[in-house]
Amino acid sequence: MSSVFIGLWHGFHSLGRDINALHQALRQGKSVMDHPESVIGRALKNDICGRMPWEWLEQAEFTNKVVKNGPIEARWAWLAVHEMLNQAGLFDAISGSETGLYCGTMNNNYGMVGLRNGYRVCADANLRYDKKTFDSMIAKGFGYVHPMVPVYKIPNNAIANIALDLNLGGNNANYFGEDSSAVAIQACAEKIQMGRIQTGLVFSANHIFLNYMDFLLDEVQDMVKKNPQRNPEKHSLMVPTEGASALLMGSEEGLGSYGVQGAFELLSWVQQSDIGDVYTRKTSADHIRRVIQRSLKMAGLEFSDLDFVMLDGLDQELVHQQVLKDFNSGDKVHLVTPTSLTGYELCATTGLNLVLTLQSLHKGKLIDSYGQIEERGSFYSQGTESGDFRLAGVLSQSLNGTIQFLIVKKR
Repeated sequence: MSSVFIGLWHGFHSLGRDINALHQALRQGKSVMDHPESVIGRALKNDICGRMPWEWLEQAEFTNKVVKNGPIEARWAWLAVHEMLNQAGLFDAISGSETGLYCGTMNNNYGMVGLRNGYRVCADANLRYDKKTFDSMIAKGFGYVHPMVPVYKIPNNAIANIALDLNLGGNNANYFGEDSSAVAIQACAEKIQMGRIQTGLVFSANHIFLNYMDFLLDEVQDMVKKNPQRNPEKHSLMVPTEGASALLMGSEEGLGSYGVQGAFELLSWVQQSDIGDVYTRKTSADHIRRVIQRSLKMAGLEFSDLDFVMLDGLDQELVHQQVLKDFNSGDKVHLVTPTSLTGYELCATTGLNLVLTLQSLHKGKLIDSYGQIEERGSFYSQGTESGDFRLAGVLSQSLNGTIQFLIVKKR
């Protein structure tokens, strides 16, 4: 089986237009909640906490008009992939390849999926796309749209448009739900490990849309409090925010064919769902413990071998803290959480947290976990730690009860 490497990583958030700016902002303790008013109070004035600036989209050069006029989250996802490839000078090199595509998105309120079946109908006999075949089959393609997909989303399939832009022919998949970027990363890693693909693009984005108030009302006791920053050791605050990320993963040979070195090796990935109530932000300690243990075993490591673990800190009852304290009995491993500063990017959280982890390994500097609050503890990083970090874990918990633990190694 092939080892899995990550060659390129990119991401952005309202706190930073690229991953370097975001990482630096978090090192400085900047937060989307740096405001005297409550989250709901700001929303009533159309000042949406954690929304990425509209100017970023206006300044972007969308070469694909379908995406340019499509849903916002599809534009963010498209931008993340195109910016990453263009910055590396790989857009032309990767075009026409068998690179896989794996997208994590939300469910029916979002528009990344759209016309997947219809696009397949519009391919030629070799499942390739050319303008003549596509134009001649598009009317028939409409008949293959899944009935759950509203008509207004038909032209908005981000994964299909990226595949068309790059003329990619590799394995591809969309995943739904709050854990979808985690699933996309894992699916791509497994395909590379098994030799099904040599390289894969993984991307995700979240846009605050019609369900924003649903999430705010679920957490209304916190959303109406002014200056809602909280100590992440004592309180789990879930503020829905926006973000996007992209990764180029592959085997050493696959990445090398593009002149890209695998800067990081993805040593292990384990994901497991806890069957129970969804949208509760609660899970059992045993569930978290099992996932971490299985991932450590897959990597052949002890928890103490890790330099730091980045987690979303989403559990309402802070169960993850006790589990990590048990694993980290000697306090050797640094623990960090961006979520207390960035908010929760829903489906895009794991992807963005992995990209932040890679940036922290690359820079040898950890982010702050407390922000501007006066009351600081000792469980999380203070944002000043630096060193030759080599191994890191990424612990994710989604709203649907899924836990994932990834382990990455800097080469």
